[in-house]
Amino acid sequence: MIITNLFINKILFMIEMLAGLYVFSHKMKKKQKPAIRYIASISVCLLIAVFYPLVKDVSYSWWYISLMYFIFAIVSCLTLPFIYEISWKQVLFFFIVAYTAQHFAYQLNTVLSLACGLINSYQSAYNGDNLLEDGGLLVLRLTLTTVVFTLVYVTVYIAFISRVIKKDLSINNMEILIISGIALIIDILVNAVIVSYGKDLMDVIEYMICLYSLINCFVILFLLYFVLRSKNLQKDLDVSSFLLNEAEKKYTQMKNNVDLINIKCHDMKQQIIAIGQNRSINQEALQDMTEAIQIYDSTMHTGNDAVDIILVDKKLNCNQLQINLKCYADCSKLNFMSDSDIYSLFGNAIDNAIEATSKISDPSKRLINLFVKNINNFISIRFENYFSGEIKFDSDGHPKSTKTNDGYHGFGIKSLEMIVDKYHGNHLIKINDDIFSFNIFFPLNEQNNEEL
Repeated sequence: MIITNLFINKILFMIEMLAGLYVFSHKMKKKQKPAIRYIASISVCLLIAVFYPLVKDVSYSWWYISLMYFIFAIVSCLTLPFIYEISWKQVLFFFIVAYTAQHFAYQLNTVLSLACGLINSYQSAYNGDNLLEDGGLLVLRLTLTTVVFTLVYVTVYIAFISRVIKKDLSINNMEILIISGIALIIDILVNAVIVSYGKDLMDVIEYMICLYSLINCFVILFLLYFVLRSKNLQKDLDVSSFLLNEAEKKYTQMKNNVDLINIKCHDMKQQIIAIGQNRSINQEALQDMTEAIQIYDSTMHTGNDAVDIILVDKKLNCNQLQINLKCYADCSKLNFMSDSDIYSLFGNAIDNAIEATSKISDPSKRLINLFVKNINNFISIRFENYFSGEIKFDSDGHPKSTKTNDGYHGFGIKSLEMIVDKYHGNHLIKINDDIFSFNIFFPLNEQNNEEL
């Protein structure tokens, strides 16, 4: 087997594509036994690259080489659904980003190789010359390629991928993906045609070809970044608007609670005046006073003032709706969180539970439980409540906002997730029969201590 430039380059291309795909997508949810899936995927792809036929004359035409690389790119992308829980829209996104980054790195590597004299012509990848005849240049070229691709991939990941992918990747604008993909393919084909037919290109023209491709790749990545970043900002704006509306609702609710307290206080005042005037008081009025006092005697002692205030307010609301709110909480170590975040976290979670529980007709199941425990170096928070009907989840794992989802609206859960992420925590939603539980775990580490 003759080791030509093209033979080495086709193997390098497959390695470069796989490296880009796996680096950019590594935060996606993996399937079981990911290590075995990685090894199997890489092995199959490399075998395809090694044994892909290179026929004399035909193999070195621009269309055959372009088709070969495109097939390699598709094959490498087909490994993503085998490794990750991923949609085809997300596969298309990673395909475009990885292929664009690979093409950018390749062009940059070509420019540097030309400048350093490691290759004689931009057409070196399109001929059948024996690569081993270059002697020691092989090691230098492979070293330069490794360094360039590593720097480009790390830069793309830090500047682009890490900013648009957090816990999920929602792709809605397919038009942008399609346009970006078409632009990339056109650039690659035009580049291949120019190199194939542009024999004995002048140095200036070779550099211009590379510069043209570099600019195109940058524009494609910037376009994708701008669209996805704008989408994330819109999502944050929607969440902020939702929280503002919820704050207004909470104010109205608290005002209603205060009005209720004022009415009850007025009634109790009249009863006390009657007692002071030695007038008789019937048992029914006495029972009303006892129940009222029990409602107001709702002082909580969880170890955190903000939580205590929230629970008193929510308990009044639960009493109005005939819901039993039980609390088993030690919140003494929640001082790393701001009062506003505590209010949002506990307030939204309990409001969701109240809305779900209020729709249950069985009095024994109109129950909400709150558990807060300190376990080793973690704080465990669990909200539990019964629900009726069926809870359906979207592709991001959020309960869908429908009439039968018992109040667990998408933005409500997302707003809770934002707070959990802010303090480096994790959350887990569980459904056991007709019991819904929202579980949160916060680490008691230096990161959270710095929030103080």
